[in-house]
Amino acid sequence: MIESKSRNEMWFTAIKLWEETIGSTSILLKKEAIAPYTKNTIGIRRNIKGILIPKSTQEVQEIVRIARKYKTPLYPISGGKNWGYGSSSPVEKTSFIVDLSKMNKIRNFDAELGVVTVEPGVTQQDLYEFFKKNGDQFMVPTTGAGPSASILGNALERGYGLTPHSDHFEAITSFNAVLPNGDLYKPALEELGGKKINKLFKWGLGPYLDGLFTQGNFGIVTEGTILIARRPESISTFFFSLKDDASLEGAIKAIRTIKEELGQNTGAINLMNARRVLSMIEPFPKNEMNDQNVISDEIIKQLSKKHLITEWTGFGAIYGKKEMTKVIRKIIKKTLKPYIKRINFISESTIKTARYSRFIFPGYYKNTLKQKLDFLASALQNVSGVPSQVALPLAYLRSSKNPNMNTIVNPAFDNCGLIWHAPLVPLTPIDVRKHVEIINDICPKHNINPLITLTIFSEQCCDSTIPLLFDKEDSQDELTAKACHNELLKVEGREGYLPYRLGVDKMKEIIDPELPCWKFSKALKESIDPDQIIAPGRYTPYQEDEIAEVPIGINNLTASETIIL
Repeated sequence: MIESKSRNEMWFTAIKLWEETIGSTSILLKKEAIAPYTKNTIGIRRNIKGILIPKSTQEVQEIVRIARKYKTPLYPISGGKNWGYGSSSPVEKTSFIVDLSKMNKIRNFDAELGVVTVEPGVTQQDLYEFFKKNGDQFMVPTTGAGPSASILGNALERGYGLTPHSDHFEAITSFNAVLPNGDLYKPALEELGGKKINKLFKWGLGPYLDGLFTQGNFGIVTEGTILIARRPESISTFFFSLKDDASLEGAIKAIRTIKEELGQNTGAINLMNARRVLSMIEPFPKNEMNDQNVISDEIIKQLSKKHLITEWTGFGAIYGKKEMTKVIRKIIKKTLKPYIKRINFISESTIKTARYSRFIFPGYYKNTLKQKLDFLASALQNVSGVPSQVALPLAYLRSSKNPNMNTIVNPAFDNCGLIWHAPLVPLTPIDVRKHVEIINDICPKHNINPLITLTIFSEQCCDSTIPLLFDKEDSQDELTAKACHNELLKVEGREGYLPYRLGVDKMKEIIDPELPCWKFSKALKESIDPDQIIAPGRYTPYQEDEIAEVPIGINNLTASETIIL
């Protein structure tokens, strides 16, 4: 074991060398500068020693080489918008953050073949503005995280969205990454001289290695090339209401048929329970709760009647030629008909026409219609590849603050309490019903509202996202939400409904280092990064060195100031 003084001296030497390499203005060491990076929505505390902000792949390589020599743990982030899973927080308790948000170049845009290369700092809004300047032919792969979230960061977590390329990692064709020794990894086809074809063919040549850089810690990705969906002639959304809760099983079969028959002419289809829909259009009814967090079934019925909401609401999008979309509408309507009470198809022209009612019925428009049209317009934006913040107010449901939608919304900075439970569920009526029953049973026991969204992105499987919302200013409320999450993971795990991604606080708990797959992952990690320099503990099993918790006293200093050890 390294003596604490020796460890402190090595880390301080690393800081001085980083300052020489990337400049003192690209290193943050004071507590007030580090503080924003410690904020998260899941209620964890991490001892972040400093922030390194490189502007190029070469600077990342130098940072890693220095870190390796002086055994300094690094935790890379694309922008820290990983809300509900940890935000900017590292897995292990002590690390230096490598903030890649200033690496925001967009290049190798090929409008003919539909690919573009982005660095980690490129946000949804950045890519949207880039496409606007270059013909506006393509759609941004949007997510609910909003305009300020990283394109590459979401793909590295194997996230998904509602546009035609709904599986964002599937749309990645190529990664470049800095390895733990500072070398730059490029796929085999590019190394052999096929730079262009490498960006067009995902699987490359030889062992497929790019996947190691997703949900792992084998390197720091500095750029990725993605397939981008061309904006079709016609885009419309459809909203449908199931007749009742008993129609859920039949609707699952119908949606599976739609996905099988219509393919990429429909994006992912969402099914949301009434509580989840109401959370987007109604403020939390605090005055009627009597200190209870779970909204009663009676209040849900009243609010559902007010907004004409049934127990389940579906939402999806249609892409294609105008002639095709007319036929597709008929197919969707016919397939869903036995299970739905109503279905509405919404396009931009529909919303524009409806807005004319403000001149004819100004009172009705202001008090009733405007909010709904604004919501529909934002939903249509998202499926059209236009970044929107429409999903972010959900994080504020139990917060004392209201989001300012005219600014960049940041739930972590606003001290919102949100933990995502995101299990994968087989797309069978039996499995979906069993999953829904588990959520409806466990969440209320822990005083958590059961808000359910089933995102059906294939004909075999869906992902269910359950936001566990709590009052971050109430420590007991936070503990209750975490207990709820633990029970959900345990009970759903027994049924085989396992999460598609993990929060930074759950990686050690869920992963069993004795299983062969994780032993293999650990062996790979130890062979290329024996000192656990890059993102220690991120998915790959690792026991943190106790000495890492010794404070080194740098949080109030710059690298050029003297540290008394």
